[in-house]
Amino acid sequence: MGRLFQGEVVSQMTEVLLTIIILVQFGYWIYRERLASEEKKKLINALVSKSPEDLVALDATDKLKVGEIEPTQPDLTSLDEVTQEVWEDAVLGDGKQ
Repeated sequence: MGRLFQGEVVSQMTEVLLTIIILVQFGYWIYRERLASEEKKKLINALVSKSPEDLVALDATDKLKVGEIEPTQPDLTSLDEVTQEVWEDAVLGDGKQ
C-alpha cells in the first residue's frame, strides 16, 4: 500500500514538473515572437527612411503611445450671426493692448 501511494506522488510530481516546463517553453516562444516582431519593425523603418535622421525619427515615433484625443467644439459662428461690430472686434481688436 505504501508503494502505491508513493507511485501516485511521483506521478503527480512528474505532471507538475512537465506542466512547468511546458509553460516556460510557451513563455520563451512568446518572448522570441515579440523580439522578432520588433526586429521586423526596425528593418522596415530602416528600409523606409532616407537618412539616419529619418530612422531616428521613425524609431522615436514608434515608442510614442497614442492616446485618445477628445474632440473639441469648433469656435465657429455663422456669417449671418456676425454683425459689423463683432467682426471689427474680432479682427481689429478693441484697441486696448
